[in-house]
Amino acid sequence: IKNQIIEDKYYGPNTSLAKNMPLLLNNVDEGIVRIRLLELVDEVPHSLKSIFVSESTSKLLDREDLANKPFLEVYEKSTNNKIISMRRTISAIIPDDYHCNLLGVKRGTAHLWMKTTAFIEDRVPVATSYTIINGNLFDFVVDLQLKK
Repeated sequence: IKNQIIEDKYYGPNTSLAKNMPLLLNNVDEGIVRIRLLELVDEVPHSLKSIFVSESTSKLLDREDLANKPFLEVYEKSTNNKIISMRRTISAIIPDDYHCNLLGVKRGTAHLWMKTTAFIEDRVPVATSYTIINGNLFDFVVDLQLKK
């Protein structure tokens, strides 16, 4: 997997984005950074991911590493913090023209939308991502283990 960084944008502490993600912020004077990645598998667009982190966390993340490694691996290496849990929500969507063009998919086709929040110890959230996954390449499978 290779990641092409298509946006790396700072949103100040007074923006609506920063105000809507207060749990990611380490202090009230801090903003949010959105890093948008086009994830490629064998040069084919796999997904489009928007990762939101605090300004201070963003400063620690090596952008060159982000181009070649998964975000969680880069986060753990850059911050010396271990991700201990994640919360994930998945839905089916039909992306708009902009996202279809980035993913190289036909307009009107169904894909997966995924929201993930990563937590370190004491259930402290450190990153939230929103991902559109190219549904033409993958099936989503869930195994449920049922106990009596």
